[in-house]
Amino acid sequence: FELCTPRTPLTKPWVDNLRNILARSDVNFVITSEGIDVSYADEGKNVVIVSKLFGKEFEFYRCDARISAGVEVRQLYKIVKTVQANEVLSMRIQHDKPTTLIITTFNGPTGCRTTYTYELIEEVPDEEVKIPDFAFPRSMTIPSGIFQKKIHDMDAYGVELAGRPDPLDLS
Repeated sequence: FELCTPRTPLTKPWVDNLRNILARSDVNFVITSEGIDVSYADEGKNVVIVSKLFGKEFEFYRCDARISAGVEVRQLYKIVKTVQANEVLSMRIQHDKPTTLIITTFNGPTGCRTTYTYELIEEVPDEEVKIPDFAFPRSMTIPSGIFQKKIHDMDAYGVELAGRPDPLDLS
């Protein structure tokens, strides 16, 4: 598996949102030829989060075989938050080291290259989250930056997200 993108300002908020939204920090990243999937459901299956990064949206993306990688999101965030907006970010898992995620940043103007090795955790025991087809009577679209700010604000004040009696689709 390998990906590369100079659009780090789009990648960092994804990891940050996962860090802020997930009740537990360890999840499985399922990496396929189509992209990276993260799914999470709380114990009561009241909160379901499904997120996908499409491989075709990266400047370079390759995955030869399906990988289920256990990731401790808060630890991954500590690495990803150091990436600057003008740096190229690459991530890879080598065939000979399937438990290690190698993260490299490259700053073109300075020529500085930094490599981090992140040891993946064991695959998190979790049943696959299947979401049935359904429709909501209302839909609301908000920019991800605003959604991220609201999550940060609620986290700072100790507010818990709870379901509403009338379903709301946050697209």
